[in-house]
Amino acid sequence: MQFSLPKLFSKRTCIPIVLCFDAAYANWAAVTIYSAFTNSKTTLKFYCLVPKSEQGKLGAIEHLRNKFKIEIEIIYFDIDLFQNWSVVGHFSPVVYSKFLIPELVKEKKVIYLDSDILVLNDLSELYQTELNGYAIAGVLDTYGEKYSAVPRDTNDSYINTGVLLLDLNLLRRDNFIEKCTKIYHEFSDILKMVDQCVINKYAENKKVILDKKWNTQVVSNTTSINEWNEHKEQSSIIHFIFNIKPWMSWCNPLIFRFYWSYANKIEFPNLNPIAIIYVHEAVTLANVLDFLKDFETSSKIKTQLINILISKVHQKNNNQT
Repeated sequence: MQFSLPKLFSKRTCIPIVLCFDAAYANWAAVTIYSAFTNSKTTLKFYCLVPKSEQGKLGAIEHLRNKFKIEIEIIYFDIDLFQNWSVVGHFSPVVYSKFLIPELVKEKKVIYLDSDILVLNDLSELYQTELNGYAIAGVLDTYGEKYSAVPRDTNDSYINTGVLLLDLNLLRRDNFIEKCTKIYHEFSDILKMVDQCVINKYAENKKVILDKKWNTQVVSNTTSINEWNEHKEQSSIIHFIFNIKPWMSWCNPLIFRFYWSYANKIEFPNLNPIAIIYVHEAVTLANVLDFLKDFETSSKIKTQLINILISKVHQKNNNQT
């Protein structure tokens, strides 16, 4: 007797995941990859798009491949393709390499992840999301929409491009690279959110909106204890947006400790937090400790800073006499 079984997403199915980064972000991309790998019930294959100039500088990625036997394919591209393209804030020209994914990654459909992300759950549900004839799916970005100056239809939804589900076959057929390049050159003077503004314009009124659990956007140093606990419980992917990242020692300690609970398990010697070396970084940490009502630790940091400043004043006065 034969039974008709429902179609299941089996362990044998491989989900392709793409990241784009340079050597400066290689360590943090490794943490993203490890978090997805360790929380996955499904086989994953990672594609890393990296500038050619960064060959030999991806120690943490190689370490992941060797230690955990993670399937990782590194694809090198010419960063000069984006020479003189505008960037703002903490962004680099590498963000535009998303435009190259359909041509460089020979898959039908992929999940794209930024490198400032932790994956907390299996990605099968996300990968199986129906795109209904569209090429791009993402989570709404209320922060980014406020800053975007690129004109769009008033009914269009603005998504965060840190997590995307992409139909690469459709994007290839639609000349994605050429269209994004044209949009960039048309609006380059007003791109506040760089590639994100371009992709939202490209997919104007043609995108699928995902549940926010697939890209919970967290501003680290304004996140309270209750908010953070809620994010951890309800999110499948946490995305640390804006310029303060969880690998920085002046990041919100709640988030810092959680991030490093993943990073430390990689056991790569050169994977370490960025230490505080400037006064404004120490002040930032003191301020977030005040926000979390850890006044004792905050006071200690402020006292240390005052003592350092007093010492410098005395030293300057002595040099003048």
